[in-house]
Amino acid sequence: MKHCYSRGGEHFHGPFDTLKQAVIEAVDDNSATPFNFYVGTTTGEKKASTYMDADCLLEQMSERAYDECGEVAEDFMCSIGKEPRVELDELLATVIDTWAEKHGEQPAFWHVDDIRPMTWEEAQAILSA
Repeated sequence: MKHCYSRGGEHFHGPFDTLKQAVIEAVDDNSATPFNFYVGTTTGEKKASTYMDADCLLEQMSERAYDECGEVAEDFMCSIGKEPRVELDELLATVIDTWAEKHGEQPAFWHVDDIRPMTWEEAQAILSA
């Protein structure tokens, strides 16, 4: 688990290995005037492949085939078993992440959990510990 901070509770900075590192960065940004901010936890940045998987791809293929050809394509890609789906998931992840890395399109964002406000006093206590 990593830590992050935000001034307004929406755009978070980080991730940092420890809460203290996140607090140091938050305070260093504007340490002249006391202020409150938000802290949260994250598992870190996601890969581009997080947003596409075998189920999604197969469903899109099935829908497009049905839209183009009608009822004759109704069962297209609907009987794919678990093992072939896992195989496709692995292949997709490799292809998508390789492509995204090559073109600088890996996500630079992450999901933040356990968001809570932190007062200036709490931050100072963490820094002095």
